Amino acid sequence: MWVEFTFVATLPLITELVPQARATMVSLNLSAGYLGRSLGALVAIPLWLAAGLWGNGLVAAAAMVVAMALLLVFVRPED
Repeated sequence: MWVEFTFVATLPLITELVPQARATMVSLNLSAGYLGRSLGALVAIPLWLAAGLWGNGLVAAAAMVVAMALLLVFVRPED
């Protein structure tokens, strides 16, 4: 349910980033989402067994910091 909600909610944003390449942007968005889910599934159980909830929280926080840094570097608002 949440995967579908997220996909539908991001469609307007994704399709307007590069209007002349809407299908490519939707494909890239889906590919990035599936890659993240796959990597998360591979890492989650060993991380939980090694570090528990705190370890998962720290990895999630680090991922958010990296995502914010990428947004700040690569996304430039139009003036």
